Amino acid sequence: MANKKSKIIALVTVCGTKEASKAMKKEFKEGNITIVVDYDKCKGAGECVTACPVQIFEVVNGKAVAKNIKECIECCACTNACPYTAIEHSSC
Repeated sequence: MANKKSKIIALVTVCGTKEASKAMKKEFKEGNITIVVDYDKCKGAGECVTACPVQIFEVVNGKAVAKNIKECIECCACTNACPYTAIEHSSC
């Protein structure tokens, strides 16, 4: 029983590190614009793809990807459209 408890504590310790938190978020940056997609929250619904008027986003392997940030007009449609609040935008 003690061995099983030790494994659970070790798992909690690893998951609580900053490295683990960063691994769950993907940062896309160009110039002064930064878009962060929380891959724990993102379910690949594609609402960001539909909402973005300049086609910044696409869904790849079930997750949102900001592919051409230089075209971003900073309208915040992506952050407002995501039903899972998975997108953070430096301008919003």
